[in-house]
Amino acid sequence: MVNQESAPTGRAGLGDGRFGPKMTPVTFAEKFCARHGLAIEKYEAVVLQRALYPAARWLRPVLGLNTNYFAADREFIRGVGRLTRSSSFESEAEDYLYHRNNRGFLRRVFKLRVSAKRLSRLVKDAFRESQIHGA
Repeated sequence: MVNQESAPTGRAGLGDGRFGPKMTPVTFAEKFCARHGLAIEKYEAVVLQRALYPAARWLRPVLGLNTNYFAADREFIRGVGRLTRSSSFESEAEDYLYHRNNRGFLRRVFKLRVSAKRLSRLVKDAFRESQIHGA
Protein backbone atom coordinates (compact mmCIF):
# COMPACT_ATOMS: atom_id res chain seq x y z
CA MET A 1 0.00 0.00 0.00
CA VAL A 2 1.34 3.42 -0.97
CA ASN A 3 1.36 6.23 1.57
CA GLN A 4 -0.73 9.01 -0.01
CA GLU A 5 1.31 11.81 1.57
CA SER A 6 4.64 10.64 0.14
CA ALA A 7 3.39 9.44 -3.23
CA PRO A 8 4.60 11.63 -6.09
CA THR A 9 1.81 13.48 -7.83
CA GLY A 10 3.69 15.30 -10.54
CA ARG A 11 2.82 18.58 -8.82
CA ALA A 12 5.97 19.12 -6.81
CA GLY A 13 6.69 22.78 -6.24
CA LEU A 14 3.23 24.04 -7.19
CA GLY A 15 2.80 25.64 -3.82
CA ASP A 16 0.06 23.42 -2.45
CA GLY A 17 1.91 23.20 0.88
CA ARG A 18 2.85 19.54 0.64
CA PHE A 19 6.18 20.03 -1.09
CA GLY A 20 7.26 23.36 0.32
CA PRO A 21 5.97 26.82 1.08
CA LYS A 22 3.61 28.57 -1.28
CA MET A 23 5.33 31.09 -3.48
CA THR A 24 3.75 34.51 -3.44
CA PRO A 25 4.06 36.50 -6.65
CA VAL A 26 6.31 39.54 -6.58
CA THR A 27 4.45 42.82 -6.82
CA PHE A 28 5.27 45.75 -9.06
CA ALA A 29 6.26 47.81 -6.00
CA GLU A 30 8.77 45.14 -4.96
CA LYS A 31 10.16 44.84 -8.49
CA PHE A 32 10.44 48.62 -8.87
CA CYS A 33 12.17 49.10 -5.53
CA ALA A 34 14.59 46.23 -6.15
CA ARG A 35 15.45 47.55 -9.61
CA HIS A 36 16.12 51.08 -8.32
CA GLY A 37 17.67 50.16 -4.96
CA LEU A 38 14.89 51.78 -2.94
CA ALA A 39 13.39 50.91 0.41
CA ILE A 40 9.75 49.87 -0.10
CA GLU A 41 8.69 52.88 2.03
CA LYS A 42 10.00 55.19 -0.73
CA TYR A 43 7.98 53.49 -3.50
CA GLU A 44 4.95 55.79 -3.50
CA ALA A 45 6.87 59.08 -3.40
CA VAL A 46 9.36 58.08 -6.10
CA VAL A 47 6.74 56.66 -8.46
CA LEU A 48 4.53 59.72 -7.94
CA GLN A 49 7.42 61.98 -8.94
CA ARG A 50 8.28 59.90 -12.01
CA ALA A 51 4.70 59.44 -13.22
CA LEU A 52 3.52 63.05 -12.95
CA TYR A 53 3.04 65.09 -16.09
CA PRO A 54 5.84 67.70 -16.39
CA ALA A 55 3.68 70.67 -15.37
CA ALA A 56 2.46 68.78 -12.30
CA ARG A 57 6.05 67.95 -11.41
CA TRP A 58 6.96 71.64 -11.43
CA LEU A 59 3.88 72.71 -9.50
CA ARG A 60 3.93 69.82 -7.02
CA PRO A 61 5.08 71.97 -4.04
CA VAL A 62 2.18 74.40 -4.59
CA LEU A 63 -0.40 71.71 -5.38
CA GLY A 64 0.74 69.77 -2.33
CA LEU A 65 -0.42 72.61 -0.07
CA ASN A 66 -3.85 71.02 -0.51
CA THR A 67 -3.11 67.77 1.33
CA ASN A 68 -5.75 65.85 -0.64
CA TYR A 69 -4.79 67.08 -4.10
CA PHE A 70 -2.75 63.99 -4.97
CA ALA A 71 -5.04 61.52 -3.12
CA ALA A 72 -6.39 59.93 -6.34
CA ASP A 73 -2.85 59.66 -7.72
CA ARG A 74 -1.52 58.02 -4.56
CA GLU A 75 -4.45 55.59 -4.53
CA PHE A 76 -3.69 54.69 -8.17
CA ILE A 77 0.00 54.19 -7.41
CA ARG A 78 -0.76 52.00 -4.39
CA GLY A 79 -3.15 49.87 -6.48
CA VAL A 80 -0.59 49.49 -9.25
CA GLY A 81 2.04 48.63 -6.63
CA ARG A 82 0.02 45.54 -5.65
CA LEU A 83 -0.12 44.19 -9.23
CA THR A 84 1.63 40.91 -9.92
CA ARG A 85 1.05 40.99 -13.71
CA SER A 86 1.38 43.90 -16.10
CA SER A 87 -1.82 42.79 -17.85
CA SER A 88 -3.83 43.93 -14.81
CA PHE A 89 -2.71 47.53 -15.26
CA GLU A 90 -5.56 48.51 -17.60
CA SER A 91 -8.19 47.85 -14.95
CA GLU A 92 -6.34 50.02 -12.41
CA ALA A 93 -5.86 52.77 -15.00
CA GLU A 94 -9.54 52.81 -15.91
CA ASP A 95 -10.53 53.12 -12.26
CA TYR A 96 -8.09 56.02 -11.91
CA LEU A 97 -9.19 57.87 -15.03
CA TYR A 98 -12.84 57.76 -13.90
CA HIS A 99 -12.04 58.53 -10.24
CA ARG A 100 -14.30 61.27 -8.90
CA ASN A 101 -11.28 63.39 -7.90
CA ASN A 102 -10.04 63.51 -11.51
CA ARG A 103 -12.94 65.64 -12.70
CA GLY A 104 -11.42 68.99 -11.77
CA PHE A 105 -10.32 71.54 -14.33
CA LEU A 106 -6.67 71.54 -13.21
CA ARG A 107 -6.42 67.77 -13.42
CA ARG A 108 -8.31 67.33 -16.72
CA VAL A 109 -7.30 70.34 -18.80
CA PHE A 110 -3.86 71.22 -17.42
CA LYS A 111 -3.02 67.58 -16.62
CA LEU A 112 -1.80 68.38 -13.14
CA ARG A 113 -1.87 64.72 -12.18
CA VAL A 114 -0.21 61.36 -12.78
CA SER A 115 0.10 60.19 -16.36
CA ALA A 116 -1.34 56.70 -16.73
CA LYS A 117 0.85 56.25 -19.82
CA ARG A 118 4.05 57.08 -17.90
CA LEU A 119 3.07 54.72 -15.10
CA SER A 120 2.21 52.03 -17.64
CA ARG A 121 5.74 52.28 -19.06
CA LEU A 122 7.23 51.84 -15.59
CA VAL A 123 5.07 48.75 -15.02
CA LYS A 124 5.85 47.19 -18.40
CA ASP A 125 9.58 47.82 -17.96
CA ALA A 126 9.61 46.20 -14.52
CA PHE A 127 7.70 43.10 -15.60
CA ARG A 128 9.59 42.79 -18.89
CA GLU A 129 12.93 42.99 -17.09
CA SER A 130 11.87 40.33 -14.57
CA GLN A 131 10.92 37.99 -17.44
CA ILE A 132 14.31 38.52 -19.08
CA HIS A 133 16.19 37.84 -15.85
CA GLY A 134 13.85 35.05 -14.72
CA ALA A 135 12.76 36.77 -11.51
